[in-house]
Amino acid sequence: MVAADFGADPGLQPERTALSWTRTSVGLAANGLLVGSRELMSGTDHWSLALALVTAVTLGAAAVVFWIGRVRSHRLRHYRVPRRVSQPIVIVGTGLAVTVLCISLILAAVRLSIAGR
Repeated sequence: MVAADFGADPGLQPERTALSWTRTSVGLAANGLLVGSRELMSGTDHWSLALALVTAVTLGAAAVVFWIGRVRSHRLRHYRVPRRVSQPIVIVGTGLAVTVLCISLILAAVRLSIAGR
C-alpha cells in the first residue's frame, strides 16, 4: 500500500487507523468472552481445557491487535509516512491470525452446541 506524504498535517488518518485496530481487537475479545462465558452460563462449574485455551488465545490475540494498532497510529501521528505504509508480513500475519481465531471460535461453538444436546 502506498500513501501520500502527509507532512505536518496528518488529517484524520491516524484517528481512523486507531479506531479500526481498536474495533478489531474489541471484536476479537468479545467473541472470545462470549464463547468462554457460554460454558459458565450453561450451569457447569468448570471449563474444559480446550475452551479455556481458545478463550485465552483469543484474548491474547486481541491484546496483540490492540498493541499493533497503537504503534501504527503513533507512527502516523508523529512521523512522516513512508512510501510503504505496512510491511507485508504484518498484514499477512494479522489476517492469518484473525482467520485462525475465527475458525477456532466457530469450532468451539459447534463443539459446545453438540455437547449441549
